[in-house]
Amino acid sequence: MEHLIKSSKEIQDELDELTALIEGVEFVIDYGGRPTEEEYLEYQSAIERRDQLTKMLDNPEDEIKMQ
Repeated sequence: MEHLIKSSKEIQDELDELTALIEGVEFVIDYGGRPTEEEYLEYQSAIERRDQLTKMLDNPEDEIKMQ
């Protein structure tokens, strides 16, 4: 079972991974490419997760609720 509360380091590590995915898709779009439907869905999910994790860093007492 995964622990409920993530450390700031774990959150930042996940944010770094999400940022790489988001920036990769945006790079493709910016240079006239078209991501696959799967890539675009992952991109949208990554943006939502990034928002959640950012809130967790901004409000550590809400970490359990955000998991």
